[in-house]
Amino acid sequence: MSTALVLGNGNLLVNVDDRLQVTDFYFPHIGQENHLGTFQNKLFFRINGEFAMVNHHDFEVDINYEQNSLVGKSILKHKNSQLEIRFMDFVVPNEPIFIRNFEIENKNSHDIEVYVYFQNNFAMYEYDIGDTTVWYQPGKSIVHYKKDRYIGIGSTDKLYQFTCAARTDNHNRGAYPSLESGELYFNPISNGSVNSCVSYKFNVKPGETVKSNYYNICGRNLEDVTSAVKVLRSPSTESLYGTTKNYWEHWVESKIDNIFDTKKQYPSLFGESSLDKKIFNLYKRSLLTIRTQIDNGGAIIAANDGRYLKEGGKDTYSYYWPRDGASIIMTLIDAGFQELSDTYFEYAHKLLTPEGYFFHKYYPDPTSDSYMVGSSWHPWVDKCGYAQLPIQEDETALNLLAVWNHYEKFGDLEFVNHYWDSFIFPMMNFLGNYRYTMDYPADSMEDHISGFNCNLEKHEFNAHFAGSKLPRPSYDLWEERRGISSYTCATVYAALKAASRLSEAFGREDFVPVFAKFAEEIKSGVEKHLFDKDTGIFLSRINCNPSTNQCEFDAQMDASLYGLWYYGMFDINDPRIKATMKAVEDRLVVKSPIGGVARRENDFYHKIDPELTGNPWFICTLWLAQYWIEAGKPEKAKEYIAWAVDHADSTGMMAEQAHPHTGHGISVKPLTWSHAEFVNTINRLKKKLS
Repeated sequence: MSTALVLGNGNLLVNVDDRLQVTDFYFPHIGQENHLGTFQNKLFFRINGEFAMVNHHDFEVDINYEQNSLVGKSILKHKNSQLEIRFMDFVVPNEPIFIRNFEIENKNSHDIEVYVYFQNNFAMYEYDIGDTTVWYQPGKSIVHYKKDRYIGIGSTDKLYQFTCAARTDNHNRGAYPSLESGELYFNPISNGSVNSCVSYKFNVKPGETVKSNYYNICGRNLEDVTSAVKVLRSPSTESLYGTTKNYWEHWVESKIDNIFDTKKQYPSLFGESSLDKKIFNLYKRSLLTIRTQIDNGGAIIAANDGRYLKEGGKDTYSYYWPRDGASIIMTLIDAGFQELSDTYFEYAHKLLTPEGYFFHKYYPDPTSDSYMVGSSWHPWVDKCGYAQLPIQEDETALNLLAVWNHYEKFGDLEFVNHYWDSFIFPMMNFLGNYRYTMDYPADSMEDHISGFNCNLEKHEFNAHFAGSKLPRPSYDLWEERRGISSYTCATVYAALKAASRLSEAFGREDFVPVFAKFAEEIKSGVEKHLFDKDTGIFLSRINCNPSTNQCEFDAQMDASLYGLWYYGMFDINDPRIKATMKAVEDRLVVKSPIGGVARRENDFYHKIDPELTGNPWFICTLWLAQYWIEAGKPEKAKEYIAWAVDHADSTGMMAEQAHPHTGHGISVKPLTWSHAEFVNTINRLKKKLS
């Protein structure tokens, strides 16, 4: 099942798939916890005595959003009965409440008996041990709970039946209606590994439309459920639907007007009304989608799609990566979202180590006293037992650059003053020192773990690059290879330039030339060590093998080489950049009818076709569009922008990658970074055209 709708408010996030089943349910933080980790909440029907599942065999399924809003608008047409069922799904903007308003219209000439079922398969705190599901009479709701996580389930109208069960009950169907009668076996409580089901029963006359609703209320105790039910019954769920729709329309239009100077017309980007309209709609959908992936505590989550768990995996993308977060917040800063930027830095600064760097990734909870470091595959020692930092340095560099972007955009000197000692200067100091300077202490045997059969006298990176002024080794942009990468060098260069400018803004004139000099030293090191004079292009990275004491200059093409011009290290008209970007385009555009741009040559991640260099990635395709925009060739950029538009799905969701033969999204969906790069690309195009 593929995510079709993402609905959220910063505390509650609900994913709905292309069969209208609820697949992910995050509360109280976006990305933490998913109370449907390995399960899904099911919607199905019984129509004139026959069960009907939401699939293309039983229904014509049309799932979409209300335009410019975070409200689902979906239609199911039952093939055998001329019954049309319409769903309006939304999360209330200021309450942790998910509502599914629905209406059933009979377009037949005779009465139709309809049962509607919602089976609830919550596993509180992400594991299905010690849960309870119970009918809670004061709230007239079924409640699933464990510890201080409560989800109330019901309707402001009259339910027909309900039941609670263990998952193994009823021939392992759990809370499920009788196959013969469609009735639910009444059971008011169950505990352990549990589920529940509520049902509605209607006799719909010809030409008649009946309406009802279903809700999920999140809270920390029974009183929260009771209070929320009262709120729901006061304005009506139809009124809340209108309020939610209008809220998100205003939210996105307020920023669109600032950027495009229009609320009603599609901006002329390429002079092609059909394409311009599609671009503008996807631009707005991307902003809304990005917002659903941001916790109200500030964390920007990479992707909240539990498909890996449901397929038997043991981890997710539901973490804050400082790389993704900084890249995305810079796009939002450019679009004018100061309130999101303020909250982001309030969260991010708590995670920085005293030494001034970020770890790999983090949980989103901003209230924890600890770092809340997420799972990682970055070790503290290399394969020979030498100590190393488990970091990718670009994550720190990008956050320092984002600080400068925030100040440059909003002119908030108080912001710089507030974060200077605890956030800004520690990053500046780390990035300036974590380089191959002559006075940087070499790794000693005291940092070495005995028992490894490498027999090296000293660490190989120091031997090869002492005095080069390049950044010391860390993991690359893709988190897989440790070495000195061009992308990391470019981000550190930009961050040190930003450090110089921030020092000037803060009144530390003594730091201004120091950090500017550090940046230029890195640029010189890149020209000396990462430019291949034989081919005339830059290399993606230098990989060093501690077990052989050999350094390999990686000639594989990598889309991240765009960073050399994007972050200002080299002019876009530099012949070396032109040659490098030509090589990126020649070697990474996927040679299939689908096209798009792979992230690097011979990419193994989710690889579909061994004959192709890799799958196309949305972000990499958009990077090439950005290059052609900045190079003054918007017609070339149009090809790659149109590719992104064409391969977003019907509801505007962009995945991490696309299938190289079908074009369908693969890996997680939506990927927040994909949507951010689309917004970034269109912002750059608009500025260039202006």
